[in-house]
Amino acid sequence: MKQHLPLVLSSAALVVAVFGATPLGHAAGQLVQTVPPFAKKAGYAAKAGVAKNALALNRHKASTTPGPGTIPVLDTQGKLPASIGAVGPQGPPGPPGSLDTSQYYTKSQVDAKLTSLTGSSVVDGSLTLKDLGGTDANNQTTTVSSAIALASGQCKAELTANYGDGVVGDMVVGTLTDANGNAVLPNTAAVMPSIVIKTSQGGAVPNLIVCNTGASSLTIPAGSVFRWRLIDA
Repeated sequence: MKQHLPLVLSSAALVVAVFGATPLGHAAGQLVQTVPPFAKKAGYAAKAGVAKNALALNRHKASTTPGPGTIPVLDTQGKLPASIGAVGPQGPPGPPGSLDTSQYYTKSQVDAKLTSLTGSSVVDGSLTLKDLGGTDANNQTTTVSSAIALASGQCKAELTANYGDGVVGDMVVGTLTDANGNAVLPNTAAVMPSIVIKTSQGGAVPNLIVCNTGASSLTIPAGSVFRWRLIDA
């Protein structure tokens, strides 16, 4: 076997030398060099490729710092870059608005109201409804012209006069007596405070309300007098 090995190697060398010098040998060599590039492309079958034009829109790429020919992308705040001109600079401040002070009290008015709540009259218990009054807090009287009949649990109002819109929101407080200032109401009756409202007929009319809380009916005689006053809103 060892004697035949040199012979086999010599034969192989002879074949290479012969074919290498012939056109057939050159063709075989070119074939070997040409096949590998195609074989390499077969590797794309093992993974998905990305087409270059898939990363662009009509050949325009997206960019967070856009320039000519690119597509702008919103920033982390969801806004377009100011460099593209879609966002203008902040404009100058507008003119100051007007403040309606008609519904506000002046300092002197506030001080006056606080004095009535924090003064010595509060401490010694002498504070009265009159202390809470205002320009409309004049004592008024209204005489009952016709007897007022009240069933059990019923309330009725005695109208006064039209005092105008200036008293809307004022509180009406008072009591009910006879012409000489003596009581006419039993323990089961009361004069109720009320708030002056603007009426559908126009103007503002304070209502003097009296209620019967007893189990039986009650009649307030004619000639009785409501003694009342307004407390400013």
